[in-house]
Amino acid sequence: MAGLDSIIEKIQKTSENTCDSILNDAKKKADDILAASAAESDAEAAKIAEETKRKAKEIIDSAVSGAELEGKKEILSAKIDIINDVIDTVSNTLKGLPDEEYFSSLYALAVRYARPEDGVLYLSAKDLARKPADFEKTLNTLIKEGSIKVSDEPRDIDGGFVLSYGGIEIDCTFDALIVESQDDIKDELSRILFV
Repeated sequence: MAGLDSIIEKIQKTSENTCDSILNDAKKKADDILAASAAESDAEAAKIAEETKRKAKEIIDSAVSGAELEGKKEILSAKIDIINDVIDTVSNTLKGLPDEEYFSSLYALAVRYARPEDGVLYLSAKDLARKPADFEKTLNTLIKEGSIKVSDEPRDIDGGFVLSYGGIEIDCTFDALIVESQDDIKDELSRILFV
């Protein structure tokens, strides 16, 4: 029996060694799998973190770009408002000139727009009431050719005048002249403001 015990003991020891070897191999394989899985997880986590950073940068860049665009729109809007205010101020300033300066500007306009024929100049009721007594005479002295008669009939205008040559009327009201020159005025003001 002692031999049988020895064989059983030997089988048991071999079995234990085999089990230990299998367990060690299994443990090593499990550790390798865990290490590979951890490395894969770390790589995937790094990839996700990089993608998240990229998307966050895109969102921030887009927000900054949008904010800059809105800022530029606000600045442009403010500059346009300034241009319109300047144009309104010019119109109001011309209409509010003292009589002598006001009528001097009308003389200059009449000389510029007069045609070499006989015409009629129409003023507003307000301007008819305050025009200098020698307005028509001075006007005709200043123009080179033709003549201008100042009508006693007022026109519904606000500053400036209308020149009539038969069926042709030349609108020399301040508002019409500003509208006519508005693009040039805006270009010049833009050049000054946008420098």
